[in-house]
Amino acid sequence: MKKLYVSLLFLTLCIVGCNLNKLDFDNIQNPPYKGLLAQPIGEAFYTLVDLLLDGDSTQDIQYDESQLIYLSLKVQDTLSLAKESTNEGMDLTIFTKQSFALPAISIESPLFETFESGSFLIEKPEIIFNFTNELHLPTAVGFTSFYGTKINSDGDTLRRELLIYNNFYDYATDGLIAISNPQIGATNAEITMITLDKSNSDLDEFLSWTPEMIYIEPFMVANPDLNDDEILDFSSGETSPDRAFNEDAMFYSGIEFNMPLTVVFEDLVVEIEIDSISIDLDLLERIDSLEFKIVTYNYLPFFGTLDVQFLSADSVVLFTINNATQIMAAPYLNASYQVESARTEEAFIPLSAAGIAALPNTETIKLLFTLNSSESGSLNYTPLLSTYYLDVKLSVLVQLNIDL
Repeated sequence: MKKLYVSLLFLTLCIVGCNLNKLDFDNIQNPPYKGLLAQPIGEAFYTLVDLLLDGDSTQDIQYDESQLIYLSLKVQDTLSLAKESTNEGMDLTIFTKQSFALPAISIESPLFETFESGSFLIEKPEIIFNFTNELHLPTAVGFTSFYGTKINSDGDTLRRELLIYNNFYDYATDGLIAISNPQIGATNAEITMITLDKSNSDLDEFLSWTPEMIYIEPFMVANPDLNDDEILDFSSGETSPDRAFNEDAMFYSGIEFNMPLTVVFEDLVVEIEIDSISIDLDLLERIDSLEFKIVTYNYLPFFGTLDVQFLSADSVVLFTINNATQIMAAPYLNASYQVESARTEEAFIPLSAAGIAALPNTETIKLLFTLNSSESGSLNYTPLLSTYYLDVKLSVLVQLNIDL
């Protein structure tokens, strides 16, 4: 009995979303010579941009001259105030506090949706609301609700509210922001820009929760400066009117952001699946040892570790390698955060007898990369550039007992 070492090159891939062929052990045969057998399985290529957003996103990716990635979005709505107030059963010729709903906004936000767990923080998250007001009445806006939703691994819909601090509001008790309005007789409109960021909300933590959808339900209030049930009456002429309802007034509202992705990653987990694994049972009995070899060529500004799971056809975990092997070292960056040279790392992961025994029933091998952008406890924000990517190569060394 002699032991013959057979090295099988299984896979060349770039992180996330691989389209792989079958990992077929059946074709391993006793060769008529002593040497190496290579069986290419498949390859794919994904850059950092592919990690960030799903192709169906309503968000747009932009870049500056240094290739820094920005997330961009712009939504605008227009209201005829006379028509809208009538539809809402209001009479704006009566000067009392009255409110009605503005068009609801829904944003598909698959930001970092390829990550299964962990968190990230954007250094300068910012959402800008803009209002153009032609109404000759004191005006304010507020939010009936501002929340995100996502679906967890069990299929349940989770919801998280954005926490807005009191310093965001002009009328904190009522949760209202004042909107500039033109004076009586003026023909111009007044423009108001309102910025929501992490100084007046927990927007960074909200986005770190990775909502798949964001819902905003704004409303408008006429005469927010009056007390509830207070009515102003200028008919006596004793008081000069400081407001009026101009029936042709329009109200334009919009939301936009142009958010630079300068971030901190903490234990973000991304999955790569290798599908349709099969192995001949006769071959299984001849395997003396099996070792995975993973080589990473890292052009991402992160370092990472790796865990491996063997899954059955119905996604039951049959075997897990939880050794948190560090297989990604952060590359060297220059002052402009460009990669000066990639870091190459090799990791060798021996498979135990239990792992080898799980192979016949293994339908999928799942690679779990845990990524971090800075050391634990530090907040070193890193700009994300469109030029970043990660190249990963996976092979396996099988030692067989073969009768020659």
